Amino acid sequence: MSRPRPVEIAVAFDDGTAISTLVNPQRDLADSHAAYGITVQDVLLAPTLAEAWTVFGPILEGCTPVGVFTDRTLGLIEFELKRLGRVIPLPLGIDLPPEKLNSAENSQIAGRTALERAQATLDARMRLALHDANATAFELQEGHEPEPTYLLTRDPEANAPQSIHIPVLGSILHISRQISAALLRGWKASEIRSRIPSHDPLAPKSDVHSIIVNRIMETTARASQVPPELVDRLSEVGTLVDIDTDGLLAEFVNTPVTMEDVLVSGARVCFTGTALTSTGQKMDRHDIEALASKRGLVPVSNVTKTKCDALIVAEIGTQSGKARKAAEYGKPVFSVKQFLTWLE
Repeated sequence: MSRPRPVEIAVAFDDGTAISTLVNPQRDLADSHAAYGITVQDVLLAPTLAEAWTVFGPILEGCTPVGVFTDRTLGLIEFELKRLGRVIPLPLGIDLPPEKLNSAENSQIAGRTALERAQATLDARMRLALHDANATAFELQEGHEPEPTYLLTRDPEANAPQSIHIPVLGSILHISRQISAALLRGWKASEIRSRIPSHDPLAPKSDVHSIIVNRIMETTARASQVPPELVDRLSEVGTLVDIDTDGLLAEFVNTPVTMEDVLVSGARVCFTGTALTSTGQKMDRHDIEALASKRGLVPVSNVTKTKCDALIVAEIGTQSGKARKAAEYGKPVFSVKQFLTWLE
């Protein structure tokens, strides 16, 4: 089996501030939707862990990690960073023994969002007052400069820490909170400005805005397919940061190919991901392929250039290997929900 990849990371600090971000795992999300409420659309424009670490790393300098199964968590982070080409030494943390947690803490630490878990872990550590003489702190790499990036947080209203040593980080964290509210919650610019008001960043505002929008557009360009709803929200981001994004988004608003055009008798169709019905029930791959066969379609196991006509995915925007192949070969991609509606 392949090693799990992070899809969300969060840190709660003892001064009441916190940072969190969704993480693009660059592959299928498996059961993240059911387990954590994280969808393909949520992570589609999220930074990779290596990109997010350019913000997390400097802020974590001098902090000691605390958690449940800390070594395992840090090991997964270290492995993913190495997979992405970044070798970063991580510290030894303080581990909270599960047997010392009460039932309420165990329930909270199994919370739905990474920030809920981080905050519950911090509260448990404060109650237990645990220390470990062998624990160490995060260190900033020599000569390290934070690369321009952004975070995509499910908790845009959480108070973010400020970095007096690297002012641009404070601006990035603040603007990331605003952009996250647009992309993940669908808030309009006017609502965002009233609920997450601007502060006085020490770094030039226009420079940070341009950096973040450019990075988002680069990420969008890498995506195999961008859902229409997300295109609309990206346009709202442009309004929020006073940058014209319409030209950048033009390629994603073309009239799509319809299922009626593609799914004709004899069409070869590939399926990928965990199929869910409208009620959230899982569908066996054989069952959905049988439904396709009854309508005259030909199920195939792989996306190829000459022997596949369409790909049906669990959610539009998935970054599974088959979805990337479909994008490479120009094959149309539809969701299971669309396919089941078409069958009806």
